[in-house]
Amino acid sequence: MRQLEPFTELLNSGTDWHYKKMRLMARTPLPRRNYGPDWEASDRHLDAFGDTVNAIVRRIEAEGYSGTFILPDAQLRAIRADLDGVSFVNRHDRSDQRLFDLDRLDADGTGTGTIYSNFEMHSRSPALQALIASAIEPVARAYLGACCKFLNSQVWITFPGTATARNKDFGWHYDVDDFKFLKLFCYLNDVDAATGPHAILPASHRSRHMYRFFNRQLDDRSARQFGEPCVITGPAGSCFFEDTIIYHKGTAPTERPRIILQVQFGVAM
Repeated sequence: MRQLEPFTELLNSGTDWHYKKMRLMARTPLPRRNYGPDWEASDRHLDAFGDTVNAIVRRIEAEGYSGTFILPDAQLRAIRADLDGVSFVNRHDRSDQRLFDLDRLDADGTGTGTIYSNFEMHSRSPALQALIASAIEPVARAYLGACCKFLNSQVWITFPGTATARNKDFGWHYDVDDFKFLKLFCYLNDVDAATGPHAILPASHRSRHMYRFFNRQLDDRSARQFGEPCVITGPAGSCFFEDTIIYHKGTAPTERPRIILQVQFGVAM
């Protein structure tokens, strides 16, 4: 039963005890109180996102995400250019690696529902490194406080295919990646309802009911108790910060592939 997941994870002999302890405790709000936000960290304006650091952090605190910003076109083009010649690996078959022409994904014909990822994108993208330093990290440090630490980055491509609520790639769930963490997502292509937009249940992280502790994954019917979902669509360059301790999901593309960038900060679990 999925409701027993908090305790069955403790029995996993192949996982470090400190990691298992974090996975259990981070389901509750108690450890998160030890990490930020640092309201005095910065109130400077971020040109890339068109707002101040503290205004962005306050929205994340209240709703679990920041709302959408549009990345300047020059930065978007530079990040996409850094993906030229980069290999992507099939998320469910590591032996399947390939290159993609991001401008011709619709004609690629890749297998139904396949997800391809490129990990540690920041290590090969000067444009992404610059964006992290100038705009992403200041928000992460204000939200997470003094223990803030860069964790990882990745880009993944989701191709059209069949999805079910039980598929962990598409069903409602929240993440337990650290005691507290923050992610920046950025669409690298235009995303509409047919391109597999990201969806969230705003403010669902604020629930103190034990139901959340035992139910990290939800079907659509159970998700209704947390209110109306917010489906995030937008043109290429649409970015948003999200603390994915809120319930969220990636919807399945039905007509066109989706390309999304993720940058993650945590508190050095």
